Amino acid sequence: MNFVNTLAPWQWAVLGLVPPAIILLYFLKLKRQPLVVPSTYLWRRTLEDLHVNSLWQRLRSNLLLLLQLLIIFLLMGALLRPGRRGPQLLGHRFIFLIDVSASSQATDVSPSRLEAGKRQVADMIDQMESGDSAMVVQFSDRAEIVQNYTQQKRPLKERVRVLRPTARGSSLQEALRVASGLANPSSARGEGAEQSEEALPATVYVVSDGAVPEVGDFDVGNLTLRHVPLGSPKARNVAITAFSADRNPDHPGQLDLFARLENFSSQEVTVQIGLRYGETPAEAVDTRRPYLDVKEVRIPARGTSGEGFRMEDVQEGVFVLEIDLHDDLELDNRAFLAINRPERARVLLVTPGDTPIETALETRAARRLAQVEVADPKVLKQESYQQKADAGVYDLIIYDRCSPPSMPLANTLFWGALPPDGRWSFGPKESLPVVIDVDRSHPICQFLNFDDVLAFLEGHAVKGPEGARSLISGSIGDLLVLAPREGYEDAVLGLPLYRQSEQGDKLPNTDWPRRTSFPVFLLNVVRYLGRVQFYSAAPNVAPGQVVRIRASTDARQLTIVDPRGRRHKVERSRENVFVFADTEALGTYLVEDTEGEVVRRFTVNLFAPRESDIVPRPIEVGADRVEPARVRDLRRWEYWKWILLLALVILALEWYIYNRRVWI
Repeated sequence: MNFVNTLAPWQWAVLGLVPPAIILLYFLKLKRQPLVVPSTYLWRRTLEDLHVNSLWQRLRSNLLLLLQLLIIFLLMGALLRPGRRGPQLLGHRFIFLIDVSASSQATDVSPSRLEAGKRQVADMIDQMESGDSAMVVQFSDRAEIVQNYTQQKRPLKERVRVLRPTARGSSLQEALRVASGLANPSSARGEGAEQSEEALPATVYVVSDGAVPEVGDFDVGNLTLRHVPLGSPKARNVAITAFSADRNPDHPGQLDLFARLENFSSQEVTVQIGLRYGETPAEAVDTRRPYLDVKEVRIPARGTSGEGFRMEDVQEGVFVLEIDLHDDLELDNRAFLAINRPERARVLLVTPGDTPIETALETRAARRLAQVEVADPKVLKQESYQQKADAGVYDLIIYDRCSPPSMPLANTLFWGALPPDGRWSFGPKESLPVVIDVDRSHPICQFLNFDDVLAFLEGHAVKGPEGARSLISGSIGDLLVLAPREGYEDAVLGLPLYRQSEQGDKLPNTDWPRRTSFPVFLLNVVRYLGRVQFYSAAPNVAPGQVVRIRASTDARQLTIVDPRGRRHKVERSRENVFVFADTEALGTYLVEDTEGEVVRRFTVNLFAPRESDIVPRPIEVGADRVEPARVRDLRRWEYWKWILLLALVILALEWYIYNRRVWI
């Protein structure tokens, strides 16, 4: 048995004065009984009372006094917190890594895995002895210090109590990297931290169900790892792990939806899945609205199954797929899919005119991909052009035999000209360059074939900046080069479509515009550098992932409405994108312009088989399995509650004796 002192010395001194005070009161206490006596006897009894009130008179035997003293001594014993506990915590410095990823919301243990883990950590904090220090780190796919090193138990337990689960994945390696850096207290600066400059060993308790990616070779150094497992091996879960859409190529008015379901249980299950649709996210999740379609799906044990739906004439809106099953993780029983109206790229062609480029961009196929504006090179000196170029209005600008004063906030293609940033250069003019190799693995050069091109009469080799990629090479060097530029990409083609004669006349330089590969090349350029979206289905984003939104609007600010209805203002970046990072909630997000019109949708779904597979598993770091911690053996069995209960019983007995005049 051991004791935990709960009072300061001066408090014990004050409490120690209580028993003598009770005894002193009994010295002075008179015990009178109503009696009818002769007057002479009354005078004699009065004289005896004077002797009783004497301070040094012998104390009479009194049961109430004994009971009251016993109650006080029992209360003193309860304040010492007597108890018994198993083995002590390992070491004197502890780091509690608590898993708050999506699988921590599983309810196979009541009320959830995270709450059960928090209780176990609180029990371990209670076992810390004087001089021990600990810290708390929560981790999902990233690690975050929630309480720095401290010897005080109250802030540690409070920080653990307020932890909340997330819908993110998990990364133990990131958490161990943080713990390893914190093994030296000097690297863990922060409010409330108790610092030390020397590196000391620490015991790391990983409170997790083990649903973490494999940790490769990791140097634990002076860390001792222990695994506090969470969850039941009988946990069962069925999850939606994919939900996508595509236009039917044979019937453009039809939309095909595809879903993949996985059964992470040890038994075969048959579930019903229902599909809802709404023009707004609120309509799509309204359970009062009937399902568009319901299907029954049989999924083998530890297996997968796919199911499809076909919708007619859906241009935009939100689909919600639900599994009608109560399992141990509800988070992955619903999936969201948003449909956007396909957006065309905004393309500016700056050309002196009378060029095959303009003709190729006027075809039906090109108009389906992009909104094309044509301007004379004189526009490059106008303020209106510069404002649009600096605001990132265009997705792609093609400069035909001309260059702007400065580079725009857009992707570019320079045809027979060089960018003005000084990073590019042309080789000397060469006659009859021949195309030798085409990088058809790149989207710009897909399906290109120069075999039917008779000749290029003259051209330049292109030399790009560091990191540039050659897409077309020839007998004189690289002819088409692509290079990145602060979030954008620039392409330079050294094969002009026209040349000048000695008299200054414009003459054709090649017969390429008459060949099939010419419009194919321009369509590839528009698709890739214009960043055209091929499908109308909005992209799915993992919880916590940063979203980069491109919107065909001149506005400097957009509003993001999350599934909870909260509104977030997002500013346009220099890369002509709107960056949004607060994607913690699962559901559909709306992108609104300055007038409140929805211009884009995107969805956040779990779609993480590792998190949905909630059967607990051991943790391995490298080739070694982390030894499980026997947390139950660390629990303290308290006796003070029973002592306090006994004191209350004795107090009730004392009250009964006093009121019933029971004397022994």
